[in-house]
Amino acid sequence: MASESKDTSVAAVLPGVGDAVGVSSPKWYVAIVNNNSEKSVRDKLTSLGHTSYVATQEQVKVWKNGRRARSEQVVIRSVVFVRCSEPERRLIVSYPFIKRFMTDRAATGTGRLAVIPEPQMQTLRFILGNSDTPVSIEER
Repeated sequence: MASESKDTSVAAVLPGVGDAVGVSSPKWYVAIVNNNSEKSVRDKLTSLGHTSYVATQEQVKVWKNGRRARSEQVVIRSVVFVRCSEPERRLIVSYPFIKRFMTDRAATGTGRLAVIPEPQMQTLRFILGNSDTPVSIEER
């Protein structure tokens, strides 16, 4: 009887490919939304099952009559960070409350999407969550 040989070679997997072929791992993307709608967009995305984050911090507002009120203030205007895979991102960009996703102009004019590394997102969340004084981000 002829013996059957089994192929035990390992195929190379392209970088950026997740556990299954054609499925990319989730990354943090920057979604551009209408001004003053960041928190409502975050809530809509969460209700649809997507992971999102809006850079906010709690501030105490003091009125002229001495009344105080705590409120959640958006730090980065018109931006919602979304953690998703590429197929999910293509679905999310079709939602009417998402204008577009930010591109990375520094990537030699390729028009690639801006992706925020996980450690930078953790640092941003840590800074905004643990600051005793209001954090301001200067736009240039």
